[in-house]
Amino acid sequence: MFTYLAEELQPGDVAGAVVYADWRANLLTWEQRQPLLEKFCAGIGLPNTAAGFTERLRGAHLACTQPPNWTPGTPTTPTW
Repeated sequence: MFTYLAEELQPGDVAGAVVYADWRANLLTWEQRQPLLEKFCAGIGLPNTAAGFTERLRGAHLACTQPPNWTPGTPTTPTW
């Protein structure tokens, strides 16, 4: 049913939708985003600089290459 609707729905079928809006017109400029960056990055737990982000990514990848902190035969769960 939804496939049929998607194929048949035309601009103008919805009141006021003669042409579709340009989504790019709603994007923020870099100058508008810059003040929001620090709070956003802190909220999601990421560094707010290119150097900090690169270092974190490098550290995460290097951590994956290290052998696990676990010896076979021990009763503990591996912590890798």
